[in-house]
Amino acid sequence: MAPKVKNQLVKGRNADYNCPPYGLTSFSGQIHSGYFLIIRWRKQKDYFIVRLYQDLMGDWVLSESWGNTLNEKEAINHTIFHCYHEARAQLREISRQQKSLGYKKTVSKEQQIELDFG
Repeated sequence: MAPKVKNQLVKGRNADYNCPPYGLTSFSGQIHSGYFLIIRWRKQKDYFIVRLYQDLMGDWVLSESWGNTLNEKEAINHTIFHCYHEARAQLREISRQQKSLGYKKTVSKEQQIELDFG
């Protein structure tokens, strides 16, 4: 497991982001918990779904799932990010890729239930 980032510039492909201390995730100048995002794309019978959420350790998880509704072939990938800004940068890149491949964003009636474990 990669070490946690504490008040230092993140090294690597997203070196422009200054991640907040471990356990705090800040965007828009506020501390947030329970944040999630679901985006769906479709192209004919192919689909691509991305979910972005924060796990119990404070890391951000970007889950990608894709497949075809006709042949029921599907796959999933989870990527862990130490801060929200890294995850959003990857999400923007995924959005550009899906658009260039001819996928269109779709509106979903799926809703997540926020549970308060505190």
